[in-house]
Amino acid sequence: DSRTILDTAGADQLIGRGDMLYTNGNDVVRVQCAFVDTPEVEKITEFITVQSVDLNMKTTNKSEAIVELTKILEKSGKLDNIDKTLEALKEREKLGSTGIGKGVAIPHAKTEFAKDLVIAFGVSKQGVNFNSVDDEKVNLFFAFASPLKNSQTYLKILARISRLIRNDDFREKLLGAKTPEQVL
Repeated sequence: DSRTILDTAGADQLIGRGDMLYTNGNDVVRVQCAFVDTPEVEKITEFITVQSVDLNMKTTNKSEAIVELTKILEKSGKLDNIDKTLEALKEREKLGSTGIGKGVAIPHAKTEFAKDLVIAFGVSKQGVNFNSVDDEKVNLFFAFASPLKNSQTYLKILARISRLIRNDDFREKLLGAKTPEQVL
């Protein structure tokens, strides 16, 4: 079952197309998506702080990576329950890997325990097997948790990250960052 989703209301330009997976409870469906850029899209750096950047993740597997990223998210002070947030990220990952290719994963979840959208950024120098769509190890992680009510911003940030990571220079700069400030 393949469907095309294109919501261009308020769009300035089409920025790309891609496939996303979602589940309707029983089946996993691949959906063709068109990503658009809108003038009101916030900058990713509005949701990341120096404290939520880890340039030397210690993790060696997918499960540990999600735990480590959740601990980084916790540093924001915007999560009411870290265990429930971790559970939400793990549940989302069960639907399909958020390893989107090119060494990047975007573990994300909507949860009632997030006071506001918060993003953690992590780098794993050794790489993590994250069951990515291209079967490559993941070195760059953008993890985020969002309140249930904040769907528009959540989707816009997801689309923005997806667009940015397609740029080889952008990924190389993130991999080469020596300080959290260089990421921001």
